Amino acid sequence: MGTSPKTDLKGGDSPPLLWSIASVVLLVATFGFAVVGGSDSNSLGFFCGSFLGTANLAAFLVADNKLRAARRYSDWSISPRKVLPWVALTSWGLGVWNAFFWALEMTRP
Repeated sequence: MGTSPKTDLKGGDSPPLLWSIASVVLLVATFGFAVVGGSDSNSLGFFCGSFLGTANLAAFLVADNKLRAARRYSDWSISPRKVLPWVALTSWGLGVWNAFFWALEMTRP
């Protein structure tokens, strides 16, 4: 009997890799939009960090809970369940930073 692509060498389901990578990509994108600046860039940074970062965390937790419910779960040495909420919080904070500079850009005379 072969192993499914979602299982690791120990035979248990591993955490959702797609949502974990997406969380880090959103963090980097939100930071990049903040560095670039400008009205359009800051509005995209706000959307990526504040909305997509939070939605990604929710999707990760739902997928992770479904895998854990199967009772064949094998977590990584550094659990993304402990790290990704901090990544999402940082993305959210950077999204607020983008919103501040977007508002500052929009209110310039």
